[in-house]
Amino acid sequence: MQNKFGVYLVNTHDKAETWDYMSKLNPNAIRILDPSVSLVKRVYDMFPNALIFPRYWAISENQEEYQRNPIGLANQHVEFWKNTITEYAKAGMDKDRFVTVSTNEPRIYSDVDRNKDYSGWRKDMDNIYRYNLEYNLTLANGLGKQGIKSCLFNFSTGNPANLKDDEPSYWGWALPLVEPTNRYGHYWTVHEYFPRGGIKELWGWLCGRWASIPFDVPIVIGEFSLDRFTTEPSVNQQQRGWQSVMSKQQFAIEINSYLAHVELDPRVKTVFPFLLDYADNRWASFDVLPARNEILKEKQVDYETYLPVIINTGQQPEKPTVPEEPTKDIYRLKWPVLAPITQFFGGTHEGLDIGVQSGTPIYAISDGDVAWVDFEKNGYGNYVRIWHKHLKVHSFVGHCSVIVVKQGDRVKKGQLLGYSGNTGNSTGSHIHWEIRLADSNGVYLPNVSSFTNGRVDPLTYFYALDAIYGHD
Repeated sequence: MQNKFGVYLVNTHDKAETWDYMSKLNPNAIRILDPSVSLVKRVYDMFPNALIFPRYWAISENQEEYQRNPIGLANQHVEFWKNTITEYAKAGMDKDRFVTVSTNEPRIYSDVDRNKDYSGWRKDMDNIYRYNLEYNLTLANGLGKQGIKSCLFNFSTGNPANLKDDEPSYWGWALPLVEPTNRYGHYWTVHEYFPRGGIKELWGWLCGRWASIPFDVPIVIGEFSLDRFTTEPSVNQQQRGWQSVMSKQQFAIEINSYLAHVELDPRVKTVFPFLLDYADNRWASFDVLPARNEILKEKQVDYETYLPVIINTGQQPEKPTVPEEPTKDIYRLKWPVLAPITQFFGGTHEGLDIGVQSGTPIYAISDGDVAWVDFEKNGYGNYVRIWHKHLKVHSFVGHCSVIVVKQGDRVKKGQLLGYSGNTGNSTGSHIHWEIRLADSNGVYLPNVSSFTNGRVDPLTYFYALDAIYGHD
């Protein structure tokens, strides 16, 4: 099923079962903790199509220096990786196969209570954004100029600045990193863990939070698993992992369900379930090896089976259905989403832009037929067009992260169409919404505005019907 299934290898015990599992899984990427050159070479030769993500504990656990001297530390890491990649090259390995992993889970939130001391919290957060940006810019440019790819950020669950369950991610400070990321081939890397209730518990705040990244950049889920610590902070260290509360089959279902959702976002390149083997007993309950047979079995299931949760919602999705009767009050329309308009119709702009966080549900404005679903890399990204015959209009939504209906589906007013995003030619999370007038056969009307394809101002159209019929 999934082609974004990675492996986080520790290999302390070098078990035959570990290598057998990896061979059957055929991961697209392998992350290795504290590997010798010989272990890297073994993985390199055994999996010729996989990217390799080496991580060395000694340089990754330096969060205090990261805050105190971010630029200096980044330069140290650039030198470390130059030397390490040189050693790999001496063993006959191509640096293009490697993606380096440096500082692990730096501080991304403030301990200041913003409700009691907002100015103190604001000052602390500005400092946090500053040192994260300085370190990652220095690392991205320093390694990039050497032709070395890197995982940037490596943020922990709740990335970044998650102060409470409903606190949205804020990524605006990271905008300067978009250009060097794409120029040099780096990856924005985050970790996502779920509680004992599975991935749908606090979806969007723990798992699924990657979708809030508002930029078109490659993304890696550097660690992913069940960690009871997310909602049970007093849990014993040796009981934190999935083995203490979940069956092998259920754990396999959770992994593959998560990967099915990742499949829907082309920005995400791989997921590393944490972990395969372990360095000491504190992490033994996370080891995925005991569930290897169940994981391999579940991996063969059609990905649509695994979609009880959709990006950035904690609820069951509305499945497309064929309506038996038309919705009452068919001229009373529903807004696709209630959020601020960030760009109006007119000038060179053919519709309305509505600013929403990535992953916000988008709904059908009225009954209709799904006329077209497609992806346009340099234009609308993921988009959907609905033909509303009773209105003689097409409604159009672009830049979605996910479309959950398909061409030919019948939809009802208020039915889920997909989720907002930042795909295509977009500089931030939003949807582009159009109304296109047509004749009774669905052919666009000419000369109704300065734009082609029957485009008119959605706001004017909506208000005109609202004045007569009201709205839902």
